[in-house]
Amino acid sequence: MEKPSYNFEVSNNGLIFSFESISREKIIKKVVVYEPLVDELYHMGFGDLVEDNTIDYRVKSANKDMNKVLSTVVQTMFLFFE
Repeated sequence: MEKPSYNFEVSNNGLIFSFESISREKIIKKVVVYEPLVDELYHMGFGDLVEDNTIDYRVKSANKDMNKVLSTVVQTMFLFFE
């Protein structure tokens, strides 16, 4: 059974995925980034997009939608590995 997830956008190079975490209190822009390291090895980063277009990897959003956010991150992994 598929878990609920957010719709996301993918960059042209297929390495950056962005979506919005939505609750009654706020909307938070989230980003999943796949960064090439060596050969076919990648680092996956995840965090909130902040006003200066950087990513805060340490933030604790507490937007009460953790399962949906994690499901969305997993969906980006499936697409990335295709």
